[in-house]
Amino acid sequence: MMRRKLGYGIGDMGISISYFALGFFYIFFLTDLVGLRPILAGTAFFIGKLWDGVNDPLMGWLCDRTRSRFGQKRVYILFGAIPFGLAFLLLWFVPANASEALQFLYAVVTLFLFSTAYTVVVVPYMAMVPVMSDDYDERTHITGIRSILGVVGTIFGGGAA
Repeated sequence: MMRRKLGYGIGDMGISISYFALGFFYIFFLTDLVGLRPILAGTAFFIGKLWDGVNDPLMGWLCDRTRSRFGQKRVYILFGAIPFGLAFLLLWFVPANASEALQFLYAVVTLFLFSTAYTVVVVPYMAMVPVMSDDYDERTHITGIRSILGVVGTIFGGGAA
């Protein structure tokens, strides 16, 4: 069972790395490296976060109503992992020679894609603990391991940025 708990917890490392690299560095990347005006970089980020506020509850609703041979939550993690990684990668390939309007549009679209892919993976992932165990103490242990490994991911994400 410890292997399963560690496997679950390691998943939070990747989630935390992407989340905190984006949070620590993306606006700086858009303004100082891409050259987007701060108001546009902030607006693009805001639009992505606004969409995140809409899609999280929708994903929770969808996840609770899913019936799949892969499991109610696992299906989204399995099939969302590659789009999640690709969407994260696309964030950092803003066309350098494009107009500022096109760069802004690219940032908005990729943040929208990343937010969607992030939600497809993270909402079911975070909701898996009650499915993994009915025992309160065991769920606490699972969450503790996930939290510790999430902090390691946060350190890597912030350090990478």
